[in-house]
Amino acid sequence: MPRSDVWVKETLSRANAYARAGASGVFVLGALSAATISMLVDTIELPLNVAFGHGTLSVGDLARAGASRVSAGSAIAEAAYSVASDWAAQMIGTPGAVVSAPPTLGWAAINEVVRD
Repeated sequence: MPRSDVWVKETLSRANAYARAGASGVFVLGALSAATISMLVDTIELPLNVAFGHGTLSVGDLARAGASRVSAGSAIAEAAYSVASDWAAQMIGTPGAVVSAPPTLGWAAINEVVRD
C-alpha cells in the first residue's frame, strides 16, 4: 500500500526525534510494502522494526526489504481470544452446540512449548 507524503514526513520526523533521544530502534506499524520498508531503512539511521500479521509481507520478504526485527505484536493474543470467544459463544448461545474440531495444540503440546 503506498504511503502518503504526510505519513512519510511524520514517520521520518519521529524516527529522527527517537534517534536524538537515544533510541536503539524504531518500530513502524502497519502493512508496509517492500519499497516503503527499503526507503525507511535507507533514510532512518536506526534499525527498523516492523509488524507481521494479516495483510503484511512474509517474514522473509520483510527481512529482504531490510527490516531488522519483526514482531507479531498483539496479533497472537488476538487470535487466541478470537477462538476463546467463538467457543464461549457456542457454549452459551447454543445449548446443543458441539465443538466441530479439537484445538490444533493439545494440552501435551502446549506443555512442551511452555516447559522450562
